[in-house]
Amino acid sequence: MKSIKKSGLGIGLTALTALFGAFVAGGGSALADDTVPTGATVTGTGVAPTIECKWELPDVDDNAANGMQYGNDDNPAVNPGFPCARPTPGSKPTMANGVTNMIEVLPNAHDLPTEKMVELWAAVDHPFGISNISDVYWKIYHPDGSFKVQVHGVREACVGPTGMFAAANATGQITNDAINDTNNGIVSLCQQGVKAIYSASFLISKHQPSGAYKVELHAVSSGNETVLTNYIDVIPFYNLVTDFSSVDFGTIVPGLTGVVAGDLDMTTPLRPTIQNTGNSGMGIGVLFTKMIQQGVAGPKEIDQFDAKFGRTPSTLETLDPIPAGVRADFDGLPARVLCPNRIGKIDFSVHPPSTLPAGVYAGTVTIIARSVPTCLTDRGSVSPITVEDPT
Repeated sequence: MKSIKKSGLGIGLTALTALFGAFVAGGGSALADDTVPTGATVTGTGVAPTIECKWELPDVDDNAANGMQYGNDDNPAVNPGFPCARPTPGSKPTMANGVTNMIEVLPNAHDLPTEKMVELWAAVDHPFGISNISDVYWKIYHPDGSFKVQVHGVREACVGPTGMFAAANATGQITNDAINDTNNGIVSLCQQGVKAIYSASFLISKHQPSGAYKVELHAVSSGNETVLTNYIDVIPFYNLVTDFSSVDFGTIVPGLTGVVAGDLDMTTPLRPTIQNTGNSGMGIGVLFTKMIQQGVAGPKEIDQFDAKFGRTPSTLETLDPIPAGVRADFDGLPARVLCPNRIGKIDFSVHPPSTLPAGVYAGTVTIIARSVPTCLTDRGSVSPITVEDPT
């Protein structure tokens, strides 16, 4: 019993000393102090993060090995209709779901020097603090809906790499005040610890289809997630490559056709071959100029030619005759369309008049490429042909 009383006395003296000290130290009444109640609700489970904004940026340096270089996208004339923005003064930035035309990306022909890199960015928060965000990842889908790749995000500095936010604004994906507003901009909220910025990247090959790619962002907390989707456009293009730099008919005889025959081997420059290293179907045409006699006054000329083209020797189409100065196009049937990575054989013929005098004759032939978007890649699907294929 005594020990209990002593304990109670000690507590009372301590409290009295503390109160007296308050009067002395404050030089006045201790009633200036203010005590308010505290309260909290412990939770965090069952609540998903909030995705404020997401955006994508293409590498403007074709060589991904050099590191990311920021700038505008590959078609600055096309911008998203609904960028990430602050809907009203004083509000935080928000972004609609399903926004199209976020950026336009042109792959590298023949994937040289590398495949095209695209960076993925997101600003994410959580009602109970960003420490509750357990994962941020992206899923990318081809235009036909087939799955392409999944990549996981890493936390980034609030100001981002130099030029990143400027490029996001220049591409029309985020308004300037959504980035830089002092109180509610992405950078400010991140610096206040309210918001976190994440990034990842993926590569686009010219072997893959053109069209609208779905970019699906998932932000996860304790098994609950929020998903925000938008679309980026991969630009269709064809790219003509030849294995020859000239067509030499050699010695020809007046009245007899001279022929230079092609093959299906891109390493034989004396036998012409054509390849499409783009991502979209390509048709072929030719345009001859007159072959003019060289080094004489009043030169004679050759103005009649023909050409054959096809993906195999058995599917060649012949265009005969082809007058000089007249463009001639091979048809757009599958046997004459070069889908991505396909190669084709082309033959050239010259028809010298029977009265043609001896001499050296020179002219040009232009190989003309045109769009024939009939390939799998033009329909948003991955092509099964990813290497040079003569069939």
